[in-house]
Amino acid sequence: MASLQPASLKKEVKQCVRFTHKAAATDPRRLFDLIVEKTTEHERQYQRLKEQVQKATAGRNQNAPRASKPAPGMQKKRWEGKDKKPLAMAAMAAATTPVTHRTNAQALKPPSGKSSRPPPGPCPKCNEMHWLRECTQATAEEKEELFRRLRDAKKSKKARVKRLSEML
Repeated sequence: MASLQPASLKKEVKQCVRFTHKAAATDPRRLFDLIVEKTTEHERQYQRLKEQVQKATAGRNQNAPRASKPAPGMQKKRWEGKDKKPLAMAAMAAATTPVTHRTNAQALKPPSGKSSRPPPGPCPKCNEMHWLRECTQATAEEKEELFRRLRDAKKSKKARVKRLSEML
């Protein structure tokens, strides 16, 4: 139960074990069934809320012009797997050539190097509140090394998380 996410699901399962499903505290099968039941409830509620938000925003966005597809060089990278190179290497090469055709939406939007979302913590290089990719003090090699360290730390953290199915 310690590795359950989100915290609200974990809290709800603990309360059920404590008050209504006391047998689940000693029987792993019953605990698993309880977790599956509560997880499906949470997922259904999430999907319901997601639909409500989409319906609410659909009415507001009908008058707004729709964004067109980005130019081939401006597309996001697609990854083959966890540790593989991006599939869009050709797209990166195409991005270095000048784009001659731009849509109205692309022409009106100025290119911005900054992210719209703030970073979760300070930069590992200079301890200021900005993304590592935007750090002016770190060289390209230092950035790659720091990105590699962050990925390795994330992988080791994931490896420590116990899976409930392994315990059964």
